[in-house]
Amino acid sequence: MLRTKISLKNFFIFNSTYGPREGEEEKKILFFYPDIGKNEKLKDIGFIEALIKFTGTFSLEHTHTSANDVLTMKTKKTMKFFFEPEKNFWIVISLNVPFERKEKDKKEYIEYYADDVHDSVFKKILQRSYYNFRLFENTFEDNLVGDSQDEKIDHLKTKLNQFYTKYLLTINLQNADILDAIQCLQYKSIFYKTFFKIVNFINILISIKNLKIKKCIFLYNQEIVYSSVNPRDLFLINEYMTELLFPKFFQSMQRNSNQGGSEIETEIDGKFVTGNVSDESLHNDAPKLHLYSEGANNGECETYRMAIYNILNVSLVMLVEDDDETLGEEFCNEIRISIGPQMKIISKEISDNINQFQQIKNNDDNILEKYIYFNHKNFRFHACFYNNENAISNRDGKRNTQLSSSVMNLLCDLYAQESDNFHNNSEISSERETIIKTYNDFWIVRKFYNFRSFYLILHKNSTLIDIAEESQRLLSEIVKNVYFTNQK
Repeated sequence: MLRTKISLKNFFIFNSTYGPREGEEEKKILFFYPDIGKNEKLKDIGFIEALIKFTGTFSLEHTHTSANDVLTMKTKKTMKFFFEPEKNFWIVISLNVPFERKEKDKKEYIEYYADDVHDSVFKKILQRSYYNFRLFENTFEDNLVGDSQDEKIDHLKTKLNQFYTKYLLTINLQNADILDAIQCLQYKSIFYKTFFKIVNFINILISIKNLKIKKCIFLYNQEIVYSSVNPRDLFLINEYMTELLFPKFFQSMQRNSNQGGSEIETEIDGKFVTGNVSDESLHNDAPKLHLYSEGANNGECETYRMAIYNILNVSLVMLVEDDDETLGEEFCNEIRISIGPQMKIISKEISDNINQFQQIKNNDDNILEKYIYFNHKNFRFHACFYNNENAISNRDGKRNTQLSSSVMNLLCDLYAQESDNFHNNSEISSERETIIKTYNDFWIVRKFYNFRSFYLILHKNSTLIDIAEESQRLLSEIVKNVYFTNQK
């Protein structure tokens, strides 16, 4: 029998304060997937409640778990991840551990592969499930809307059901790997002159008071060029755009072209990706986003409407004030008449950059060694061990990594250690190097300096000194002056 894949056993959200008395236990269930019997739901929730209470006795100052702290529970057949993003609200995901039926001495037995379920990967997936909800629907607490307590809870349950029933279908657990742990972004490389021209263009755009634009993201072929949005929010917004908005938009353009419309004319003239522009109003169809200051939920919330304008190969994402007068005929006309022509000029200039950068990329492709580069500040990421270029956004299909699961797990372990040091501000400015050798002659070299991490994977039978020298040579060749350069 073939080895099974990681699969979702259940996903649920509960608040124990909503059903404290006997006979009212069902009230604590806010969302549960899949929909099973009430007694089974309460049994799973009761088990997590017991774990929370038990582990809480070992904490001297236990109040509630921080949003960055995910707890895990491992058994032979399952792994559970749970955390408390808001006080008394717990989110839990349970995964079935992969297994394989084998035979030894004419007896059948089952072998489970718990190492395939890596903590750092699925912790981030669980956290992201909450932050996505908060981005579009605001916090759980803010969704307690109604006159009575029961009405407030029912309203929250409705919102959770509407969101998570669809969201859980988008999580590709079987192909989750270090990219899900890092939560990274790919930026388009352009020349400095063009980049600063885009920065100046964005600053002028934000300064136009009547447009009420507060933040912008500039993309070329759906790749980020510049953003004034916090990287953590940018990651979620970019995921939403690349997996839902842009595919839907370009499919619509293709259908229009097949039905006799002029796709070329649409590209030249530009078109809004979000919003119903037939009535010159974006407001009713522009997604509402809730952005919080980095950290816990006690940060200040800023609410925006997101309008996206696409022309030629560039897209401009505008986060504007959320009021009834912002997105209307005046806004649409200003973007089309004044902003669109400037975007055309920038698009052509970036296109001229691409040919020169393609030559640099071709030189990088000659490097046979596999590596990962990650900037902890802006989430910039580059990897050279995936067969498909768009591995970050390829959540529906397999990412086609060229590395074994054991090497990938080691990379996840190293990143988890680095991430803990980063969040705890532990020697974040110091230079560190780690070299690991596996039993099958894989070498992993990790270097960290100035908020940047570099992981190099080599497969050869060699000595530690040779590996250290070769890693330094390859490091200089791959990232040249960008990496490990002190500012003076």
